[in-house]
Amino acid sequence: MFKSALPGRIGLVCDSLGKGRTPFTANRIPQNRLSQQALNILALVPKPNAFDPGGSPFRNNFVGWNGFAGFYPKHDDHDVEQNNPIVMNLNYGIMSGDSNNGTYGTGYSSSYHHTIVDNLLYDNARGQDIASPDNTNGPTIDWQLYSNHGATTRLFSGWSTLTDVRANTPYEDHAVLADPMFVSPATGDFTLQAGSPAKGTASTGADRGAQAAAVTGVGPDGSYSLAHVPMFNELGLTVTSWSSQTTGHEATRLVDRDQSTEWVPQTTANEWVVFDLPGTTPVALTRLTILRPEHQSANQPKDFRVYVQPTAGAAWTEITSPADPFVAYSGGAGRTWKLPANTSGVAVKLVLVDNYGGSYIEAGEVRLYGVGGP
Repeated sequence: MFKSALPGRIGLVCDSLGKGRTPFTANRIPQNRLSQQALNILALVPKPNAFDPGGSPFRNNFVGWNGFAGFYPKHDDHDVEQNNPIVMNLNYGIMSGDSNNGTYGTGYSSSYHHTIVDNLLYDNARGQDIASPDNTNGPTIDWQLYSNHGATTRLFSGWSTLTDVRANTPYEDHAVLADPMFVSPATGDFTLQAGSPAKGTASTGADRGAQAAAVTGVGPDGSYSLAHVPMFNELGLTVTSWSSQTTGHEATRLVDRDQSTEWVPQTTANEWVVFDLPGTTPVALTRLTILRPEHQSANQPKDFRVYVQPTAGAAWTEITSPADPFVAYSGGAGRTWKLPANTSGVAVKLVLVDNYGGSYIEAGEVRLYGVGGP
C-alpha cells in the first residue's frame, strides 16, 4: 500500500540497519509514499451506503432465539436500535450497557446516547427487559411494543407496568403493551395482521418492528422474509413428575418462562424431572435448551443425561452421543444442543448428574424443539 525511502523498510524513516527510526509527521504516511496502483483500486470500492450521521444503525433485523439477549449494545456511543422484531430470546429482549453495575447486574455506564425506538419485543424469556440505564448518558427509549405470553411480567428493568416505567424513568411515553397479532408465529410468519396495534404506530408513522419490504429475500439463499422465518418450533412442555423439590423452587419453575426462578431439588446429584410432550403421538425432537438461572453460581448443573419415552408406558431410552455431549455445561445464560436424528417420543426425562461444587443443584428453564425444526 505504500513505499519506503529505504528498501525493505516500511512505514518508518530509518537507516539500512533499522536504526534511528522516527515516526512520520503526525503519524501520517505522506501521500507520495502511497502506491498509486493501490489508490486507484481503492477509488473503485463503493462508499458506505448505510451511514447514519447519529451513529451505527441496527434497523429492520429479525432477532430471535439467541442464547442470551436479543440486542446487547455496550461500550459504544450513538447506536440506533430501531424497527427490529426481537423474539423469544433466552434472556433479555434488549439488554443495554455495561456488566459492572446497575439494576440486575447491568448498567449503562459504558454506553452513551443510544436511540432505542419502534422495536417489537415478543415473548422473551425474562420478559421485556431493557436494563436500567444511567439517565445522564442521554439515551432515547420510546415507542416499543411489548408482548409476553409467559408468566414473567417484568417489563423494563425493575418495573412490571408501563405506568411504573413512566413514573420512574423518562422513557416509553409512547410504548404499548399488546399482542402484535403476528399472522402465524408458530409456523414462522411474523408479518402483521390487519388491525395489529403495531401497524402504522411507530414514531415515523410506519410499523413497529421491521418493515416487511426491508426483510424480503434475505438469508444465505435469499429465500427468507418476515413471512418465512426459519423456526426451531418450540414445543409446549408439562412437568409431570420429579425426584424432589424445595418450597419456592418447584420443578414446574422449569417451564414458567421466567429465568429469575429455578428448580432446586433436595440433593446435589442425580435429580430428575419428567416433561410430557403435546398430544399422544410421538413427536420428533430436534433441539434441547437448558437455561441457567439469571445468577451464575457453582450450583448450576455440570453433567446431565437425557432420556426419551418412545411411546406411552414404554421404557426410557437414553439419548446418547450427540455432536455436543451433555457434559461440562457452562457459560452464558443458556445453551442449546442439537439432538441425534430420528429422536422422538411422548415424554422426556432430564437427569442432573452433578454441579460445580455448590451446596445444591439448580436449573432455570428448559426448552424442547421439534417437528420440522431446522
